[in-house]
Formats: sequence, C-alpha cells, structure tokens
Amino acid sequence: MRIKQPGWIPFGTEADLAIRRLSGNGARLFFHLYFRANRQNGRLDVRYDSVASALERSKRSIVTDFAELREKGACLVDSAVNQHTLVHVEICDMFWPFEKASPKNSDIQAQYLSQIRALLGSRECIKCDFGPSDQMFAQDLFARSVPIEQIRRAIDLGCSRKYASLLNGTDDKLISRFAYFQDLIEEASEADPKYWTDIGTPVLAKLEIKWLASQRSASPNSAPARRKSKKETR
Repeated sequence: MRIKQPGWIPFGTEADLAIRRLSGNGARLFFHLYFRANRQNGRLDVRYDSVASALERSKRSIVTDFAELREKGACLVDSAVNQHTLVHVEICDMFWPFEKASPKNSDIQAQYLSQIRALLGSRECIKCDFGPSDQMFAQDLFARSVPIEQIRRAIDLGCSRKYASLLNGTDDKLISRFAYFQDLIEEASEADPKYWTDIGTPVLAKLEIKWLASQRSASPNSAPARRKSKKETR
C-alpha cells in the first residue's frame, strides 16, 4: 500500500485529544495548523486574514478561535499587532505527534528560514508573504542541506528572467510563491561560480534598476508598456 501524497502526518492520540477538547471551529483551525506546521518543532507563521480566507470564516471569528487554542493549551500563539501581519504559532507537546528537535537544531532551521525570507524580500519583483506552503518548501530544502548561497543564486537567476520578461512586455505578474524557484535551485548548483560575480549579479542589478525606472515613469492611470523594440535578456 502506498500513500498518494508525500508529507503525511500521524493522526493518533494527540489529534484525538484535540477533537475532544476543542469546539468544532477550534478543532477546524487546529487541524489547519496541524497539517501545515514544521515537523521538526510544530511551529509555523500564519496571517489571520489568510487563515480566515482558507477556512471561509471572518477574521474576528478566527481571532476568537486562536484564543481558544491558546486557552485550552493546544497551541502557543504569539499574537500579531494586527490581522495583516504574521502570527507565530507552536503546537504544544501534548497535541503534537512528533518529538520536537532540540532548541539548537530548531534555532538553526529558524535562522535558515529567516535568511530565505530576507532573500525573497530583497527583490522588487517578488511579492511573497512566505506562507505555510512557502515555509514547507524551505523546510524541505533545509532537510536536504541545500546551501543558502545556492538558493540566493537561484533567486537571482529567476528574478533576472522575470525582469527581462516584464520589460519586454511578455509577462505582467510578479513572483508570489517561493516554489517559483524550485527548478532554478538545481540549475543554480550547476553554474560556474564565476558567472555570478562577472555576469549574473551585475545583469540583475541593471535589469532591476531599469524596471523600477519604467514603473516610476509610467502614468498612474496607464498600463506599463507592453513591448520594447529591443528585447531584454538575462
């Protein structure tokens, strides 16, 4: 017998405890978090508005449900300043089926994810909220010991191509998911390191500056130019 989808999680006494202790809405929120949390430490970052949309509930109701999880000892919740910023959640040991990693290993992974988040936030063509699916992809890279430098090169390569397509008018969408770079991470591992110093990084900087300039010069009420007589390449 084979599981259709990878990334499964045990559903045993811990999950049964949540069903018995929590209200219907509280349990629904709990399992939304339970199946998306980092397997190493039971943690994840979410946004109230994103969770509300996923569960088809109001933001106010979701805030109340989070309070229930905290009060009944199912999760530790570091409440956000407002409903549009990240909420840090950790599922408590009694409700978590895995043995959690030692604090040292957990801190190393947290730093790894923080570095990825910073890389994604460093480019104007990326608008990624680093939600649960992005975090799971990052955790998989950590488990595979993919170097941060390789990820940085993949992001640079992907952004260079994105800027070129934006400037040429063949694309008008920004990058919204970390998984956009999945294939490029492998490609970046095969390139000559000298390429990034001599060609890759300088080209990316020029393309980004040119695209930002085009955005500033465009009228607020008009769409960006769709075509250029001279096409950009990475």
